[in-house]
Amino acid sequence: MSELRKETEGTTLWVAGMRLVGERELSPDERMEIRNAAISFAALGCGAALVLPFLILLLLLTVALAGAIDAPVSPLTALGVLALLTVSALLGYAMHRWVGWARQLARDARQGRAELFEGEVDPRQLFDRTLRRLRRSGLLRQSAHGDTDTSAERLEVLPGSNLVWRVNGGRPRGWIQTQIRRVADVPPFAAVAAEWLDRLSLEDSQQIHVGQRELSTAERGELEGLARHLMLKPTLVALGLLLWLGGVLGYASIHGTPAPGHPPGTTLALCILTGVAMANLMRSAGMGLQFRRDLALGRVIITRSAEFNAEKAAPKATELSPPEEFLPNSRVMWSRAGRPAVWRTTVQG
Repeated sequence: MSELRKETEGTTLWVAGMRLVGERELSPDERMEIRNAAISFAALGCGAALVLPFLILLLLLTVALAGAIDAPVSPLTALGVLALLTVSALLGYAMHRWVGWARQLARDARQGRAELFEGEVDPRQLFDRTLRRLRRSGLLRQSAHGDTDTSAERLEVLPGSNLVWRVNGGRPRGWIQTQIRRVADVPPFAAVAAEWLDRLSLEDSQQIHVGQRELSTAERGELEGLARHLMLKPTLVALGLLLWLGGVLGYASIHGTPAPGHPPGTTLALCILTGVAMANLMRSAGMGLQFRRDLALGRVIITRSAEFNAEKAAPKATELSPPEEFLPNSRVMWSRAGRPAVWRTTVQG
C-alpha cells in the first residue's frame, strides 16, 4: 500500500471498476519525467500568481472610477468589469490547479511508485468518466466497437496526483486524472449467509431464495459516507445559486432597475438554473435519507434464483445464481457474486 493511502481495515481501493492489486517501482527516467512536469506546472502557477494581482488591481480601479463618475454606468464599462472579473476568476482557478498539480507530481516523483489496478471491464461500467477517456485513447483491450479481449485491463496510477500513468503497458495521451474510490469489501460471512436462504416464491420456471445478513463495520462506514456525499455537492450548488439570485432580486427590489449585467433574460435563466439545482438537491436528499434508513437497519437482503426442472418437479440446486445483495430501503444493489456493485466502484460523469 502506498504511503499516501491510509489503510482502512475491510476496504479496498478501486478505480474505473478495477481493483488495487499491488505497486510498481518507477524507473529513474520516469521519476525525472514526473519531476520535470512538476517544475513546468510550478512555473505556470508562479506566472499566474504574478499576473493575477495586476488584474485584480485593474478591476478595483475600474470599479472605483466608475463609481466616482456622477453618471450612469455605460454598457461598455459594465462589460469591461465583467470581462476583468471573469478573467481574474479563471486565472485564479488555473493557478490553483497548476500549483496543486505541481505539488502532487513532486510528491509522486519523491515516492517513486505507481499503484496497479486490474479488472475486466463490465459493459455497465462504460458510463465511468475515466473509462470513457481511456476508450478514446485506444489502449483498452475492449475496443470502442465492443470487441473484447479475455485478458483483464491493467492501469497504473500515480498515488499523489491520481494521474493514469500507464494503460496495459502503454502511455495515454494527455493528462487523465482519475478518482479513487475506497470501497468496503464483501465480508467473508456473506458467503455463508448466501447458503442459508429461505424460498420466497415458486414460479413456473424459477425459484427465488431470500435471506439477509448484517452489514460489516466497513460497509456501514461506506454507506454513511455515501449518504453524506449525496448532500454535500448539491447543497453547495443550490446555496450558491440561491445567494446569487437573492442578490439580483434584492438589487432590483431596492433600486427599481435590473442588477448590472442581469437583464430580464439573464435573470430568468438564473431562476431556471436555481430551480433545477433545488430539484436535484431534493432528489439527492431523498436518496440520502433512504441510505440513512438502510444504515439504521444495518443489513442487506440476499437473493438467489434457481431454474426449475419440470420433468423432476424439483429445482436444480446446483444451478443457483450468484448471490445478489440489495439495500432494503433504497432498493439499490449492494453487491453481486461477492463483488461490490458497479456503481460503488466507478465514478459517473
